[in-house]
Amino acid sequence: MAARVHHRLVFIHPFENGGFHLVGASSTGKTTCLHVAASVFGGKDYIQRWKATSNGIEGIAKMYNDLLLPLDEMGEISPKDAGEVAYMLGNGMGKGRADKNGEARNRAKFRCLFLSIGEVNLAQHMLEDGKKAKAGQETRIADISADQGPFGAFEFLHNRFFCPPYLAFFKQLKIVLLPITKICTDYFFCSLIHNNLAQTSSFTAKKLDIKRNTG
Repeated sequence: MAARVHHRLVFIHPFENGGFHLVGASSTGKTTCLHVAASVFGGKDYIQRWKATSNGIEGIAKMYNDLLLPLDEMGEISPKDAGEVAYMLGNGMGKGRADKNGEARNRAKFRCLFLSIGEVNLAQHMLEDGKKAKAGQETRIADISADQGPFGAFEFLHNRFFCPPYLAFFKQLKIVLLPITKICTDYFFCSLIHNNLAQTSSFTAKKLDIKRNTG
């Protein structure tokens, strides 16, 4: 949820692009976490997949400018492209390209935070192609273990479904989210706009007061 609303703050504070990668075995709740994040602004259709070329991910990132980009299953992208995409998403800038006359085109630029999931992390995935992940690539995608204990990615089940299979909790959480998508976003943005207007009004009043006093 925190990752989901963070993207709306980038126009207020100069955050850099970057992302988090939930990594762990199957059935640990990674996909459920992605659904929870996506529910703040949309439903399951809001989630994108890693199954694309680096050019494809660039196009998706442009569409998600100033939005959270949820990416499902890192293992689906080519290990060769994975490292390149990590740099691209982290830098917020696409490839440099030339037009038919050989002149430089404008690079695609975007601001977004991404939340990714997968059974392997970036370094492990790149190693499948015989490549070693660089420090700059790994710092742009911070790993978070989805194996937090007996309940996978969740430390607490809120007194529900403690008995096996606790996967019922994951399923119930997805069902509960369906009718309340976007509600959190609406309240958050209303509060954000209200506070910004109040701060702007206060700042303007102070400037006018200073101008009057300095005559």
